[in-house]
Amino acid sequence: MREDMKDLFDKHVLPVLGQYSPRKITLTPLQLLVNKMAEDGYSKSAVKHIRTYLKACFEYAIDEDLIPKNPARKLALPNIRKKLARCFSASRKCKPS
Repeated sequence: MREDMKDLFDKHVLPVLGQYSPRKITLTPLQLLVNKMAEDGYSKSAVKHIRTYLKACFEYAIDEDLIPKNPARKLALPNIRKKLARCFSASRKCKPS
């Protein structure tokens, strides 16, 4: 079953960042968070969405004068390999593993 963004935030982002004031969050824990998601097998698309939403959340915090700068501004997308397709025979379609 595919997890939606709220579920991904609830499962990965909030447990790591939820205990901190936005002013205390730096690039390092954000980078570790997206790296861990990549290591855990999440798709490049899911990790990219989380990175995009993190950047947007901190931009909103700047707009609301909660923080002076965006710690996610330089957040890098980790290298994520596409899963190879499994093919059983020429008559069957390939399925991602």
